[in-house]
Amino acid sequence: MFWWRRLFSALQVDLQRQITIQCDNRQTIDLLTRKDAQYYTKLRHIDIYHHWLRQEAQQGRIDIRWTPTASMGADGLTKLLPAQKHQEFVKMLGLHDLESFITA
Repeated sequence: MFWWRRLFSALQVDLQRQITIQCDNRQTIDLLTRKDAQYYTKLRHIDIYHHWLRQEAQQGRIDIRWTPTASMGADGLTKLLPAQKHQEFVKMLGLHDLESFITA
């Protein structure tokens, strides 16, 4: 996510916005935002990753926001969705069906 900041900076584009991460897991949000949160794992890379994100969240450089699973736009890019959920995903992205504009 921070590479986007570097890209926009290189292009001399200033978005004047804070990075917001939407998450549907309350335990993860607590881990990242609470000062006394504890997390136990034997997987070192996860531990390092969470500590970095936690540091960024606690220093106010990123905002962690809970979002209901049904409203997660990323699900359409990471999961196989049934037809109705796919239609909702397409609406979330603001896409339109162009089939009616195509003349045969």
